[in-house]
Amino acid sequence: MPAAGRTYWLTEPCRIRREDNSLRIERADSTPVHLPITDIRDLVTFDHLDFRIFHDRLMA
Repeated sequence: MPAAGRTYWLTEPCRIRREDNSLRIERADSTPVHLPITDIRDLVTFDHLDFRIFHDRLMA
C-alpha cells in the first residue's frame, strides 16, 4: 500500500497535535508517535479524542 493510502485506527484516549509536517499522537501510557501528514488518508477513533486541538492546529 502506498504511504499516502494508510488509515490509522486510534483505539484508546489520545491527544493529537500538529508538529512541523507531522501529527504527534500522545497516549497516556506510551511515548508519543509521529506520523507524517502526507502519510495519512484517514484517522478512525474508537475512544475519547481531543479533536478541538487537533482541528485548530491542523487547519492553521
